[in-house]
Amino acid sequence: ATTRALSDIYGEMHVHRLAGFFRRFRDALNGMAKVSGGRVAILTPGPLNETYYEHAYIARYLGIMLLEGEDLTVSGGRLMVRTVSGLMPVSVLWRRLDAAFADPLELRPDSQIGTPGLVEAIRRGAVSAVNALGSGLMETRAMFAFLPKISRELRNEGLLLPSVATWWCGRDADRDHVLANLDRMVIGPALSTRLAFEDDDCTRLGSALVAGERAELIAL
Repeated sequence: ATTRALSDIYGEMHVHRLAGFFRRFRDALNGMAKVSGGRVAILTPGPLNETYYEHAYIARYLGIMLLEGEDLTVSGGRLMVRTVSGLMPVSVLWRRLDAAFADPLELRPDSQIGTPGLVEAIRRGAVSAVNALGSGLMETRAMFAFLPKISRELRNEGLLLPSVATWWCGRDADRDHVLANLDRMVIGPALSTRLAFEDDDCTRLGSALVAGERAELIAL
């Protein structure tokens, strides 16, 4: 609809369709299947999640299953989906829920949206997990400080898009720089994955720190 309504703008800006990317992505998911006939699925927290519409749309677009934790079970070390025809194997699982809630047996015991035994199935290699458990580490703020070097080491080139300037205070040089420029800094927990403006309880503007808070920070 947008291309019809704004056809002149689309033509001038040479907008590329995303269909090719999604076809390759779907083929890559299917290529990860460890069992012939095994299903490919998205694991979603469910309709109460704010991005559920995205999960539903992409599952339908790619032609793969959209599953919640209760739709799955682990039997004989293999991940299975409950269907009207009985249990069917799942070979590739694209995780779209927080890792901590994925398995109440080995992760958060209070999780009501995970699948008991999922971690063990992944550990055995019985299912390929996209967005592997623990990959959220890459979203932590401290990791931003290392992204330029990681890119140079792994890709032999700099970042195509610059990362947010970040200093990890676990390194003496970074800590000294932060303290010397405290009024220009945003101070927050290194392992937080939330955006700075979402984390008011733990994230502070350096310029807003009172004398006692500054002294406490310097003493850490």
